[in-house]
Amino acid sequence: MCRCAAGRGSHSLGYFLQKHSEIAERTICPNVHSPASWYACGSVEQCSADGAKMSARAMRKVRQLVCLDRSPYVHGLCTPGERYFLKSITAFGGGLSIGCFLKAEDGAKLCTPPLWDEDLALLFEPAAEEMAPNDPDQCGFYLLPYEVYRKLVPSFGGTWATDLDVQWSASSFAAAPRHTRNPAKDYSMLEVDTLVQRRSSFNGPFPDLHEVVQA
Repeated sequence: MCRCAAGRGSHSLGYFLQKHSEIAERTICPNVHSPASWYACGSVEQCSADGAKMSARAMRKVRQLVCLDRSPYVHGLCTPGERYFLKSITAFGGGLSIGCFLKAEDGAKLCTPPLWDEDLALLFEPAAEEMAPNDPDQCGFYLLPYEVYRKLVPSFGGTWATDLDVQWSASSFAAAPRHTRNPAKDYSMLEVDTLVQRRSSFNGPFPDLHEVVQA
């Protein structure tokens, strides 16, 4: 998988349906490679403090980063393996941002040239102890809000798409009642490939304060 794709992250359907909070979503789809999931702090002292550790853990955000230096656009910005903290990501214009980081060893500040946010995932990744996988059964969904689309159009032009209106009859599904099935069709392969998607539900916006129920 391309690391810049991992930098976009993905979500569960429950998130898009506003069934749970953004913090709760990161218990299902932590998106640790996405800069949107990185915890920002003002100095190495602040980043290393117990309060920052507790806050990052409660928000399900990545606090410690490691230099990758695998971007095709920027080379030699940092040394692979060096540890950093995120200081800020500031909008530059044209959909680009400038990311500033703090070297954990001495607090030296490092700022990138203007890049797409996702491209920061080619420069840095979470430290090994911060890694957490997305739930493959619930994550993997994407949505482009109209607000984002309107910002992209002036820079890159519009898009064109075709609608395909597909309607399925009741007999098309493996879970269809026996009396609605088409007797001329073999449903065995469809039954093998029909699975139940696991869902997570939460009693409130903060997962640490409420029990998580797996359905």
